Amino acid sequence: METEEFRQHTCIQPVFINSLFTNYEDSFISEESIIPTPKDVYTMVHLPYIKSEMHQHDYFEINYVYRGSYTQIFESEQRIFPAGSLIIIAPGSPHIVHVNDESLVICINIRKSTFDKTFWQLLDTSNILSAFFKYF
Repeated sequence: METEEFRQHTCIQPVFINSLFTNYEDSFISEESIIPTPKDVYTMVHLPYIKSEMHQHDYFEINYVYRGSYTQIFESEQRIFPAGSLIIIAPGSPHIVHVNDESLVICINIRKSTFDKTFWQLLDTSNILSAFFKYF
């Protein structure tokens, strides 16, 4: 898809916010509240101008900065990622997401069970990326 066609497509996708707001009480978001049944992967666009609260979840979150920049706060470290960055957030990792003005950040949420079934055999423990995924 062209960029504008993709943006328009994401604007017509449903957003289920009630479960997200109620889950902020304990800062945990379950995959059942964000990934529709029976889907294994759910893609959305992070909204600019909205800073999330510190939270964690039980699924993998992969953010791709298509345009602009993205600020990620993990524990006490804050980093700004420019366009072209790919950020992988493991299950159980407390973080804050902030998409900077006029930016386009694509968020891919993958059930942990789906990730394990799909990628487990492809991972070789001889490198740091494989060790990261096998740990979670």
